[in-house]
Amino acid sequence: MQTPMRCVLLLSLLLLPTWACAAGATTIEAKRFELHHGKRMAIFSGNVHLVREDFELYCDRLVAWYRQDVGHFDRAEASGHVRMRQGETVGEAEQAIFDQKKGEVVLLGNARITQAQGRVSGDKVVHNIERNTTRIAPESGRATLHIDQPEQLRRPAAGGK
Repeated sequence: MQTPMRCVLLLSLLLLPTWACAAGATTIEAKRFELHHGKRMAIFSGNVHLVREDFELYCDRLVAWYRQDVGHFDRAEASGHVRMRQGETVGEAEQAIFDQKKGEVVLLGNARITQAQGRVSGDKVVHNIERNTTRIAPESGRATLHIDQPEQLRRPAAGGK
């Protein structure tokens, strides 16, 4: 890519705080944006918000590695106040790795996924965006599953103690 074209691309990307990937499939918004063509890497920082269909990822910093064309990335690493949401499923961790090919996000360090019926936590929690499933990675160490009881089980039966 020639230098004037690269400047136009950079200027247009800096003026628009949104970076779209795969024709609207994924959008990333941030306060700051850096593009490193030689490394095929983009760095987003400051209130980063990634949206892919019904999945959202929030963090302080996101580094994405893209293919030949800037609009398609394969992998991204999130750090700082990492939070995710997909429907009623919410998660948080110290770091996350978003794998576009596998359609999953790996939450690392004090990772926790919460749903209406309970929560799961461990050092490494894997959430598959395509299937909306969550698992604790085997190498995560000790895993915890907390299941909330339905309201009917918490109340004593009428007339009983």
